[in-house]
Amino acid sequence: MTKAFTLADLDRLLYCEQMPGVEIPGFPHHLFVCLLLKALEGLKQAGFLWQAKHTEFIKKYGFKQSDIDPCIFVHHLSIGIMIILVWVDDMSMAYSNKEMYTAFKAAYQKTFPSKFADDGFDENPSTFTGITIHRDRERRRI
Repeated sequence: MTKAFTLADLDRLLYCEQMPGVEIPGFPHHLFVCLLLKALEGLKQAGFLWQAKHTEFIKKYGFKQSDIDPCIFVHHLSIGIMIILVWVDDMSMAYSNKEMYTAFKAAYQKTFPSKFADDGFDENPSTFTGITIHRDRERRRI
């Protein structure tokens, strides 16, 4: 995900001082403030707002959020199943049907600028959020 927290919409009016390097000439920084339109990294509510927006998108697409672990989303269709694991702004996906994945990827990238495994990233990751992943294809185990 590309700067995920900055994609979250704010749930209230929020102003900040002009930041160094973005002052408007002729407008002293101590007299003028900026109205924020999106969350900034470092805002207390940025992570919460991002998670809410991200979860809303995934659920609207048809995924069901796990009751046991809210970071897991499952989408069942007659043509297959797709599972998403979310950790802050990282995702790992498993799917049984490439068409399901391709359709989800297209819809996702329209809303959130991001890179997927088939965009040149490792399609068979060896780690996810610090956890080592071992895949045994012969025994069909992870």
